[in-house]
Amino acid sequence: MSTLPELPELRLDLAASGVRIVHPARADYAAVAQRLAAALAAVGVATVVAAEPADGAVMGGVAPLLVLGNLMESVLGRRLYFEAYDFTDWAFPGPGGWTLRTIRDPFGTGAPVLLVGGSDCAGVAAAAERLVEQVRRTGAVLGYFNQVQLGRWATAEQLGVAAYLRDDDAVWQRVGQSGSWDYIDSIAKCGTGYLRTGDERYLELFQRELRRFIATDVFNPNAEAPPMLHGRMYVLLTVWDLVRDHPRFGVAERREVDAMFLHVARSGEGTAHIRDVAATHAVRYNHHTRAGLDAFFVGRYFARRYALPEAQEWLAVAERLFAPQLTSAKPACDSWGHQWAASLFNTLV
Repeated sequence: MSTLPELPELRLDLAASGVRIVHPARADYAAVAQRLAAALAAVGVATVVAAEPADGAVMGGVAPLLVLGNLMESVLGRRLYFEAYDFTDWAFPGPGGWTLRTIRDPFGTGAPVLLVGGSDCAGVAAAAERLVEQVRRTGAVLGYFNQVQLGRWATAEQLGVAAYLRDDDAVWQRVGQSGSWDYIDSIAKCGTGYLRTGDERYLELFQRELRRFIATDVFNPNAEAPPMLHGRMYVLLTVWDLVRDHPRFGVAERREVDAMFLHVARSGEGTAHIRDVAATHAVRYNHHTRAGLDAFFVGRYFARRYALPEAQEWLAVAERLFAPQLTSAKPACDSWGHQWAASLFNTLV
């Protein structure tokens, strides 16, 4: 297994110079941002309030960004959503609901983000109040946390994750005709159970099954069954990227999981699976586009977390692979909506 360097702990120093509260360009959100800034100032945290740029450009600097809003009302929230760092919209966490989540460098600038999210302005205001309580309790330097209050019309059952808490063998789909694909999907969805509810029980199960997956499916697969990992690793990685900094995962385990993703990326189930087809200019097949998403998300992860040179090559392969689809309305395989599942699953998982 490749040796990866130890990464620094995630820390958001709200007392640092240049911390910004970025809000949608609306009067009600501006008022929430100003109240948040005043409340933080009362506990010794000075921030700058700014309406987000209309083009979604990220302001320079490495100081933490406090991003207010959701997919529908925040330009930066929309970037986080479509780039698989968040899923706060008008449906989740529901009207009046809120979410507070720390995200390590989602824009590739070195600046960590603290999402102060909600399905409406009232929810965002409630999230801001909870943030102030957190700073009063723990101080201005924050580590990883993920706090969620579901609003109206949102329950764990409706979010499709409650079944994992029953923890019966059938729910994990550890074996089947699709190799490891269904198992990977189940582990990832259990992880989103934690991200969408804040319930640590989901994270405990996610950790257990991830360890089992690494030990069996990746490094000790059944000799009679060929590996079936390609095209699903990004589903697991997008969740891992959002929970890796949780204190439940120690330094050794974080490096072990990262090394697993790196091992798969370098294997025949990684970018090698699509390198040749990416050199052609033909309409793509859904298995190729899923593997292309592996190349993109794994490449982004190792470029931003570890600055690995080969990650740039994986990103370049992904770009070449998807280029023909920008000029074609039809993939080679569009049965059962495969093309949409492959391209949008990161926001729907």
